[in-house]
Amino acid sequence: MSARPGTPERARERRRENLDIFIGVLGFFTLMIFLATVRSELGGNPSVAQALALAVMVGLLAFTWRMRRRLTGPAPHAGPSARTGPKAGA
Repeated sequence: MSARPGTPERARERRRENLDIFIGVLGFFTLMIFLATVRSELGGNPSVAQALALAVMVGLLAFTWRMRRRLTGPAPHAGPSARTGPKAGA
């Protein structure tokens, strides 16, 4: 269910959607740099620059992921069980 256009809830939802897209793009390029770094390491080529780029990308990905989690708010609390009968096995 989507919020009505122009409401603060819709603006928050759009920010989350934009971050989701950015996380996807960032994740793709992080994976590509990771694979290139592994290939260089296994091939015996110098890969310091690639490893540094990978570290930066992983840091950006982690930071963006945390921003996304902050926008979604805390996980919903499950609360006590709705079961009213005796416990199983009792």
